[in-house]
Amino acid sequence: MRSALHTFYGNTTNPNTEIFMKTAYKSFAIALAGMLALGLSACDKSTPEPTGEIILGTETLEFAFAGETKTVTVDTDMEWTVAATEGQNWLTVEKTGDGEFSATAAANPFAFGRQSTVTVTNAKESAIVTVDQEASTEDQGVVFYSGVSGYNGPYYGRQTANFDIILYSEYDAREALKDGYSIELDLAAPAISADGRLDIAPGTYELTYRYAPYTAVIQPVGLTNVIRWTPEGYIVLPATGGKVHILGDSEGYNMVFDLTLADGSRFRGVFNEPLTSQNNVSDAPATKDDLDAGEVAGASVGLSFGDDYFENGAYTWLMTTHSAGVIVGNDGTYAGDGYVLTSQITSVKQGEGAYLPDAMYAVSMNVERAPTVMQGYDVNGTKGGTWLRKIVAGAVADERAVKVGTLTTTLDGDTYTVTLDGVDETGAYIKGTFTGGATSIPWPY
Repeated sequence: MRSALHTFYGNTTNPNTEIFMKTAYKSFAIALAGMLALGLSACDKSTPEPTGEIILGTETLEFAFAGETKTVTVDTDMEWTVAATEGQNWLTVEKTGDGEFSATAAANPFAFGRQSTVTVTNAKESAIVTVDQEASTEDQGVVFYSGVSGYNGPYYGRQTANFDIILYSEYDAREALKDGYSIELDLAAPAISADGRLDIAPGTYELTYRYAPYTAVIQPVGLTNVIRWTPEGYIVLPATGGKVHILGDSEGYNMVFDLTLADGSRFRGVFNEPLTSQNNVSDAPATKDDLDAGEVAGASVGLSFGDDYFENGAYTWLMTTHSAGVIVGNDGTYAGDGYVLTSQITSVKQGEGAYLPDAMYAVSMNVERAPTVMQGYDVNGTKGGTWLRKIVAGAVADERAVKVGTLTTTLDGDTYTVTLDGVDETGAYIKGTFTGGATSIPWPY
């Protein structure tokens, strides 16, 4: 069979021509083999297996105490995620692109540095960035040295509990505090049980007028007061905003208060001491349904005004408010149907007569401050403080001790409106609004 080269050059017997043809054949075969090899190589070529190696732009981050944001580059051949150490909410991270992430540290309120880590992870490897933030250099303000804390049980439907906390500067007892500060707050926070203790969960708690039953994930501080003590008496300075930062546990808390007071001033304070929470709810029953008296019109508001019992114009009042359909006997018995609200209030005296001033009274275990109302208690069968009772045919069908919340009173002419917005020891709501005329009742002792 003739090749294409024979056809092209013709039929010749010239020796030089045959040498040329042999060389051409050889070159053609080599070129064809090369092309075949290249083709096979292209067909066999595949994507290399990813190594998963992670190369970070830095393995350490250092933040100023005032807080800032920094960016870290990430070089890897696989999809990756980034996360900060769980439970340390002062540090947040966010993936800002395929090759970087941002880390933001909030301002550090504590007089000591703090640490965390950031972990970058793909399907094969992980890499860690160590994070340090310097201690606050701001004036820490008032130093509190001692205090008490009361645990009042869980809130209804929330993973939070109520703590009443009172802290003192300079002295161990209220009676001895003649020149300094104390601070009082109702704190709604998760309770941590450890070695028989009830500790407050670490966190940053925003101050708000709303109680924890009305909030979701972030728990607030409730009613908070700063009290300035002088040799002449005390001044109550309500807090209207700010934060409380908490670390540690009852064997050694680190608390920082950064508050805005009602007069617009800033208050800062620290507490770095043990603080054991007294359990005010022992053997609490299962969570109950709410007890809501609703709108009670035509109620009778009985007020009993005590002598000047506390310093600087603070008085004790006993109040018994009940539905028109209920008769309250002097011996504590009932007749009829409806609701009865009893409470012990600490307030100043208004005007020349014994009138209960318009105010929102915080339910508290401490009633030496105005305006407060004592939380309900039962000591060996003796019940006092704030209770709401449902009366059916003269018998107590349900009764609840108010452990946290508010009692608001307003006077319009001769008519009082008393609104209860509270929570009992099981976390159920206790509510009701009583509107009616006020009468004076004898002081019981």
